[in-house]
Amino acid sequence: MGAVQDGHALLSSEDAHFFAGKYLLASVSRTSSRTWADPMAAPGNEVVRLRGVRIHDESGNTTESVDIRERVGFEMVFDVLQDGHVLVPSFHVFSEAGTCLFATLEVAPQWRGRARPRGRFTSVAWIPGNFFAEGALGPVSFTGRGECRMAKKDFPEPGLSVFRCFLEIQNLPEDYVGGQLTTNTVVSRRSIGEVSDPTGYIQPSIATIRLWKKRKSVGN
Repeated sequence: MGAVQDGHALLSSEDAHFFAGKYLLASVSRTSSRTWADPMAAPGNEVVRLRGVRIHDESGNTTESVDIRERVGFEMVFDVLQDGHVLVPSFHVFSEAGTCLFATLEVAPQWRGRARPRGRFTSVAWIPGNFFAEGALGPVSFTGRGECRMAKKDFPEPGLSVFRCFLEIQNLPEDYVGGQLTTNTVVSRRSIGEVSDPTGYIQPSIATIRLWKKRKSVGN
């Protein structure tokens, strides 16, 4: 499992996940790229360090704005510092309200279930055109904090992985007590799109959001 806490990436030795999207917004000004020249200041630990993230178009040019009709690439560069660890690069994309819009996992067959040697690697997640939609995500803004875990790998058949997330919903409007968000996600060899590989599985996350309002006093 992996997580982001207090601006640092925390990774375990198996099935570690990069939550690199957070770092695009870590500085005061918004930017479509960020690099860490000093490896000791880069997010990560003794196993792996994130060295750069950026958003680019199909020609490889870093872009500050995205035309939702065009394909766009989310790219991360990371250094593997120790041999013998299975690492799964991942992007989690959030709205300005803190809502997780979607998540990606690298499905390159040459690294599926295999440990990476020491060295520098680049991973790109391609988001298809018309994937993003303009508009609000609802009348209630909130922030979700929690964790996502791989529940099973190569299940219910080879090439599929099952993930689950649990988030505590915070920073709600004053008339709410709190809430919870749970998700169930199936990731296949084809990580983006409605058609899975192997076929026949629903790829989008199935999410349940529960919000609880404060109970009104009798007579109010």
